[in-house]
Amino acid sequence: MAFIPAKRIFATCPIGVSVYNDDGKKIDINFIAQYRRYKKTEIDTLSDALHNKFRILRGEDPIKGSDGTTPTWADVTDVEFIKANLRGWPGIKDDTGKADLPYSEQALEDFLDDFPELVGPLFNGLWEAHRGAQQKN
Repeated sequence: MAFIPAKRIFATCPIGVSVYNDDGKKIDINFIAQYRRYKKTEIDTLSDALHNKFRILRGEDPIKGSDGTTPTWADVTDVEFIKANLRGWPGIKDDTGKADLPYSEQALEDFLDDFPELVGPLFNGLWEAHRGAQQKN
């Protein structure tokens, strides 16, 4: 089948995490994270800014971007970063288990309060969504 390029609204990434319930039984949480879509130059600058954050923490000089400027990371928490970039989450169900839970920042906060194990995967998911699916060898 031929590839037909089209503008996509979101950058998406499957999220999957196993957690334990109160009885010690494993619960698998799987859904699609829908993120703000960045242009290549924007995601490159954002990535450079994140790298610079860690370079500075290690006492190293920051790197300059392709435009000659030094990208800096906004002083935000991982959760604030997720809030600024997450746009939806198909596959998350409400407490009845039958209907999708509408995405909102408050719903995200409540969800992360119950499942803080998802902060890392949701943060990293933005980068994976823009990197694309990895090809099998």
